Amino acid sequence: MRLILDTNILVSAFVFKSTTANKVIRFSTQKHTLLFSEPTFKELKSTLLKQKFAGIAELPTIRSFIFNLVRMGEFIEPKTEITECRDPKDNKFLELAIAGNADGIVTGDNDLLVLDPFRYIRIITSKEFLSQF
Repeated sequence: MRLILDTNILVSAFVFKSTTANKVIRFSTQKHTLLFSEPTFKELKSTLLKQKFAGIAELPTIRSFIFNLVRMGEFIEPKTEITECRDPKDNKFLELAIAGNADGIVTGDNDLLVLDPFRYIRIITSKEFLSQF
């Protein structure tokens, strides 16, 4: 499967090692292809490099996490602008999903979840992902 893990899933997996999000990231990196775009990657990087995470992990650990995701994922350059999400900041995930022929988006964001399915692309929570796949 070609998957997009929303920033909140990736950050949660990084910060809390024994969460559902962490299980999702471990399973998805072993069995599926993770998709990123420059905007989604930039959001992840800027979120993890915020001062509030300085006490959780050292910079080399954060960089290693980001590097490993990039190494395991595929970068896509979306060509179509989408404006269907009620939170405009989340449209980048929909644009990536369309451009990358994604099978699903895993998220905890209600602004994305209410769109399920989006143009035949499933948008599900981490718990739903683990129970279905």
